[in-house]
Amino acid sequence: MRKTLLTTLLALGMAAVAFAAASSDHNTHAEAVLPKADEGEIQDSVHGEDGRKAWHGVSPLEKAAFFNQQEDYILAERTYIQILESNSDPEDKKSALIGLAEVYRNRGTITKAVDTLENFLRAFPDVDDRPEILFRLGEFYREMDLEEESIGMYYRVLNSIVVSGESNLKKYLGLARLAQFEIARGHYEQAEYERAYLLFDRIELLELNPVDRETVFYYKILATVKSGHHEKELALLRRFAQDYPESEFLPEIIYLEAEALYRLKRNEESEEALMRLLEMVGPPEKDSSKRSLFWRQQAGNRLANRYYDDGNFILALRIYQGMAAIDSKPSWQLPVIYQIGLCFEKLSMNERAIESYMYINDQLEKHVDTTDFPSLANLGESASWRLELLSWKGELGAKVDQLVMEMPSFDRIIEPET
Repeated sequence: MRKTLLTTLLALGMAAVAFAAASSDHNTHAEAVLPKADEGEIQDSVHGEDGRKAWHGVSPLEKAAFFNQQEDYILAERTYIQILESNSDPEDKKSALIGLAEVYRNRGTITKAVDTLENFLRAFPDVDDRPEILFRLGEFYREMDLEEESIGMYYRVLNSIVVSGESNLKKYLGLARLAQFEIARGHYEQAEYERAYLLFDRIELLELNPVDRETVFYYKILATVKSGHHEKELALLRRFAQDYPESEFLPEIIYLEAEALYRLKRNEESEEALMRLLEMVGPPEKDSSKRSLFWRQQAGNRLANRYYDDGNFILALRIYQGMAAIDSKPSWQLPVIYQIGLCFEKLSMNERAIESYMYINDQLEKHVDTTDFPSLANLGESASWRLELLSWKGELGAKVDQLVMEMPSFDRIIEPET
C-alpha cells in the first residue's frame, strides 16, 4: 500500500516517541557524531578512552537507536536494558522500553516485543502516547496471526482516543481513522465479509484524502466480491474504474469485473474485459508493473482456458502464444508452452505439438533446477508422456497408411454369384 498521511502517521508517531526524550537535550543530530564503523569497531568504541571520545556527547538512547539502525541488535538490546536498570529519567525509560520492543520486533522475536509493550502500558498507564502504543501492539498481534487480538487492540486505540479528552481528538483523528481501517481489514481477513463491507462503507463516508479514499474503496469492493453480491459488485467495480483510471489496483479491478460478468452469464462482455486487461501495458518503472503483469497473466490464462474448453482451439492457441511472451520466467512460460502443445494436438498439428513438448524437456534438462520449482518436474513428466503418446499415434498411423497402400484396388464392382 502506498505511503500516505494516513498510513505513515503511526511510523512518524512511534519515531517521535522513541527519540523525543533523547533529542530534547541535544542540538546535534546523532548521525553527525556517531562513528560509522563495522560491528567489531562498534564493540571497541563502547569501551576504553577511544570509545569515550567517539561517543562524547551521545546519550545512551541515541547509542541504542544507532545500534538498532545498524542491525546490531545484541548491542541495541544491551544498551536499552542498561538504561532500564539504571537511575535514568522516567522519560528515558519510557523511550527505552519502546525502543527495546522495536529491537525484538526487528530480530523476529515478536512475542518479546508484545511482552515489552504490555509491560510499558502497565508501568506507565497514563502515558500521553498510549493510543500509538496500543496501535503498535495491534500490528504486532497481526504479525503473529492473532487477528482477534489485533482487532481488540485497535478497538482499544479508539477507546483510548475517546477517553483522552476532546482536546486530543483532533491530534489523533488520523490514527483513529487508521484504526477503523485496520478493524475492517481484520474482519475481512477473518472472512467476515458482510461485517467488513459495512465497516469499510462507514469509513468511506468520512473526510479522507483521495489516496486513502481509493484504498478504502478497493477493500470495500473486495469485501463485496467475497460476499457474493454480484450486481452490487459490478456497479462498484465500474465506478472504481471510472473514478481512479490511473490506480495501481485497476488491473485487478478489471479482472474482477470480467469474473462478475461471467457469473452473470454476460460472457461476451466478460471476454471484452479480459481482452482489455491483456492489452494493458504499464511502463516498467511504475511500482504497479508487477501487479499489472500478474493480473494480465490471470486474464490471459482465464480467457484461453475458456476458449479451449469451448473447443475454440485456434483462439485459445493465439492467446496462449501471446501469453508466453508476457514473462520469460520458466515457472510461467513452460506451463503456457505445454498448453500450446495441447492446442496443436487438438488441431491435428502433431509435429508442432512435439516441438513444444521437446522444448519443455530441453529447458528443464539444461536450464531449470526443478528442485526450486517442484511443479515443473511434474510438467516434464506430462510432456514426456505426451511425446510417447504422439509417437505411438504416429507409428500406428504409419501402419494404417501402409495397410491402405497394400490393399488391392478394383476397377469394377464384383457382382455376387447367383
